Amino acid sequence: MLDGVTLYNELRASERLGVQGTALWRLGSSDTSLWPIWDATRADAADRQKLADLPPGPDLILEGEGDIWHLRYTKNGKRSFEYDAASDLFTDESYDAIRSLKH
Repeated sequence: MLDGVTLYNELRASERLGVQGTALWRLGSSDTSLWPIWDATRADAADRQKLADLPPGPDLILEGEGDIWHLRYTKNGKRSFEYDAASDLFTDESYDAIRSLKH
């Protein structure tokens, strides 16, 4: 799973190696919290803090029959993490609350 915290570390490592651009495979199947990090070329503390909230994503659970879906997210997720300023990398993360879906 590529989540926002892992993406942050991968982008920092890529920058240090001189990589000039990055791409993401399978758009729409990812952790939606990665987008604020992807867009931040020089991420700061405010950008990193955005990773604490896990907003609803495009996930679908296929149960039953029929073509009409009514989806409602009932709870956003939450994660905590440890950040090392000297290396500009996250060193640990925990999922404290997982988002839930009701349909």
